[in-house]
Formats: sequence, structure tokens, C-alpha cells
Amino acid sequence: MVRLKNISIILVLIILPIYLTGCNNNTSTFNVSKTGNNSQFLVDLEVLKKDSMDSDVKLEEPIIWYADLTHDGINEKIVMDLTYVINYPETGEEKTVTVYSGSSGELLWTGHADTVHVGWNGIYIYNDGKNEYLVIWQPTIYQDIANFNIRIFSLAEDGKEKDLLKKNMEFDIYNPKESDFDEVSEFVDMVNGYLEKSYVLVDTNNATPVYSTYGNQIVNLYDVSPILKEMKGMKENN
Repeated sequence: MVRLKNISIILVLIILPIYLTGCNNNTSTFNVSKTGNNSQFLVDLEVLKKDSMDSDVKLEEPIIWYADLTHDGINEKIVMDLTYVINYPETGEEKTVTVYSGSSGELLWTGHADTVHVGWNGIYIYNDGKNEYLVIWQPTIYQDIANFNIRIFSLAEDGKEKDLLKKNMEFDIYNPKESDFDEVSEFVDMVNGYLEKSYVLVDTNNATPVYSTYGNQIVNLYDVSPILKEMKGMKENN
């Protein structure tokens, strides 16, 4: 019996570290309990999900908006959850904006924005005077290369997206062409023409969250002047 007990302990000591190492993906932790008798040494592992470790995150009250994004005369329900944008932005995975069909209640679309650079995004509601649309505005810059993207689209009841507008431009901030200055200005003027007829749901571009709240629909225009100033400085120095 003693020998069997010793063998059981050895096996546990060999298997347990391997198990813990294989599960070490920073998303779980373990609650360990053990029992034993003259012939057995038993270990009970309870895997605790990462969610149980996030209890210190303050839950924000969802902000609800309504807009007819399917153009069927019935408003869709737009749920905006800013919990992770405000309190825990480094996760970079949570859905921030969720759209549900006004007629069926089914999930139609989800969008994400956070303050981590790769998650910078602007999500707006645009009204052309007749219909409402979702707007995605992403003026991203990586390694001095700027890529400005704007997309305006409606939704179908099956969740498919129908583009009203989809445009982008790319330019080098530190090595600009002479034509870039006018083209960038014209592009951003076009974007702001749509944004001034939109209210922002959430915009995390430049790592600072901007969002509308109950009774306060914010119009959020894009200021490209700092980029143009930097481009002109680089052009003069070259």
C-alpha cells in the first residue's frame, strides 16, 4: 500500500506541472484541492475562467440608440457597451456596438472599438435627410504611413451590408508628394461632410474615446491640420 501511495504521488508530481503549463494561456487560473487515504492521493483541479478575475472592472450602463438601418420603416435597436472602452481597454476583443433588427429582434451586426492602437475605430450613425446608415471611419497611421478609410452602409434583415460609400486613401507623412496636401485636404473635407450629418456612437481614434450619451448626440469632425503641418515641415526639410 505504501509503495502504491508513493507511485501515485510521483505520477501526480509529474503530470500536474505538465497540465498547468499546457493550460497557461493567461485566460484561466486553477483552484486546487487534495484528499488522500492509505492507498490514494487525489488532486481535484477546478479551472476558473478569466471572467472570474475581472470582477474589479466597473460595468457601464449600456447606452441604447434607435435608427432605421434596414430602411423598412422600423427602427433597429443599437446597444453600445463602453465597459471595456472606458475601464479595461487593453483586452482589444469585446464587441462595443451591437445592432438588433427592429422587426425580428435578431442580431444583425457587431462593431468593435477600443483605445489600443490596433483597435482604433469610429462608429457613427449618418442621416442623409431620408435614410440612416452606419459609418465606419478609420484614419490609421502605422510607421508614418497614413491610411484613411471611410465606409457608409445600411443593413439587410439577414445582416448583409449594402455600401452607400466606400473610399480610402494612403499617403506617406514623412515623405509626402506635392499633390498629397490637396488630396488629403479634399479627402478629409469629404469625410467631414458626412460626419457633420452624423452623430458618433463611439470613436477611439487617437486613443481618446468620444461617444454620445442620452440626450447628447455629438457631432465629431476630424481635424487633419496637425498631420498637414507635420507633412509640410517634412517637405521643407527635405
